[in-house]
Amino acid sequence: MKVEFDKYLNEAIELELNVSDLYLLFYTLFPEDSDFWRALVIEEKNHASLLKNLKQVYHIAHEFPPEILPEKYEDLQAANKDITSTMDLMKNNPSRKKAFEYAISIELSAGEAHFQLFVENTDISEKFEIFKQLNMDDKNHATRIEKYMHSRLI
Repeated sequence: MKVEFDKYLNEAIELELNVSDLYLLFYTLFPEDSDFWRALVIEEKNHASLLKNLKQVYHIAHEFPPEILPEKYEDLQAANKDITSTMDLMKNNPSRKKAFEYAISIELSAGEAHFQLFVENTDISEKFEIFKQLNMDDKNHATRIEKYMHSRLI
């Protein structure tokens, strides 16, 4: 079980890092939105760090907040593949509007949506509360992206 869980968690960490890389690409491609994308790059890296730390807790306490990961490993794999292929497409054919639309869809995808559920959970074990508190400001990415997009008439 430990090996399977590590495999699952490593894929989730990779997802957070891939999303961070995607937003870093958007930061580079769309300088008019660079401050916005830079903030999200940092927050996605924070999510990856949180998962790495939770992985350590799991190895010690053999407990993990169930709502932080999606139910299917395949969903994480598919999301990671989709992000890398979208990055290639964006490099060759950048579109500011498509970047925002894709970012919203990623934030609503299985892996990212589960992270949101974790930070919003009011009934969480005390040992995980510190992780939740550390990431309270790193949430609601889909809503923030939509608001930014609409405020800039994108």
